Amino acid sequence: MLALSDPAIEIVGPRGIAVGIEVLKGWLEGTNVQLRPFRTFARGGRVVVEEHGIWSDPASGQIIGRSDVASAFEVRDGRVARYERFEEVQEALTSSGLSGDDELASP
Repeated sequence: MLALSDPAIEIVGPRGIAVGIEVLKGWLEGTNVQLRPFRTFARGGRVVVEEHGIWSDPASGQIIGRSDVASAFEVRDGRVARYERFEEVQEALTSSGLSGDDELASP
C-alpha cells in the first residue's frame, strides 16, 4: 500500500485527519488486522472496498475480533491520496458519492 500511496496521503480516523506516508506506515505496522476484501465499488477516482476484518492480539496472536468493515479510497494521479475506514459499507458509499450501482463484478 505504501508504494501506491501519495506521499501526502490523508488518513481519516475517529480522531481526525493525519497526513503523510510515515503516518500510514505507522498505522499499518500497528493495526494487527487482516482485511480480506469481498466487494468493490468504484467510479472515477473513488473506490470503496468491503472487507472482512480479523483483529489479533499482538503478543499472543490470538484472534480478538472479527467484523465486516469498509475502506474508502480517493485516487489522484494514479496514487491513493485519501483513506478512511468505516464500520458499514453504506456509510463508505455515501461518503464517497457511490452507490450499489457502482459495484464491480467479481473476478
